[in-house]
Formats: sequence, C-alpha cells, structure tokens
Amino acid sequence: MTGLDDDGQSKRVRFSDGSTGTYDLVVGADGVHSTVRSLALGGRPARAVGQASWRFVADGFPEIADWTVMLGRGRVFLTVALGEGSVTATPTSTRVRRQTLAGLSGAGCSST
Repeated sequence: MTGLDDDGQSKRVRFSDGSTGTYDLVVGADGVHSTVRSLALGGRPARAVGQASWRFVADGFPEIADWTVMLGRGRVFLTVALGEGSVTATPTSTRVRRQTLAGLSGAGCSST
C-alpha cells in the first residue's frame, strides 16, 4: 500500500504495483511500524514507551460472564468472556525495562 485517500464516503487505496481500489473500510494489520496507520493518521512512528501487553485465550472459567479488570501500581489485568467458559486475558505492565523488551522482541513479541 502506497497511498490512501478518504473522501468521507469511501477509501481509495493505491498499491505498490500501481493498481488502486475503493473500499468502505480499510483495516491495517501490518504491525507496529504500520504503513496503513501512517497513511491514515500521519504523525510520528510508533516507539517504545516502557509498556508491554500480552494477550491469550484460556478455557475453564465459566464464572466469568462479562469483563473483569484488576488494577495495581503500573499493572492491569483484563479478562473478557468469550463464551462457553473461555476468556481472553490481557495483562499489561508499565514496569518493563528496555532490556526485558529487547528479549521479548527476539521471542517473536513486539515491544510497543
């Protein structure tokens, strides 16, 4: 993707091969250094800010029917019910050192 124009009704996308397309919705799933985000919103590129989040799905929690959140100093643990006893969990920490983030990045995780 090399260009994005939004006329308020639709989005016109230009691709690197010269082709274009018009869409109602454009979804960017191109990572932390997103071309889509840059074209759509402009601004500065993403940067590490000392916060890390993880996300996983766990089974065996039929008692969780909504969402729950636990808060602590520099930490958050959010769970959201998916149904049939499954939840998605997102622990987040603002107490992460750059060395830790660098190690996680090597493991296939993003540091931002």
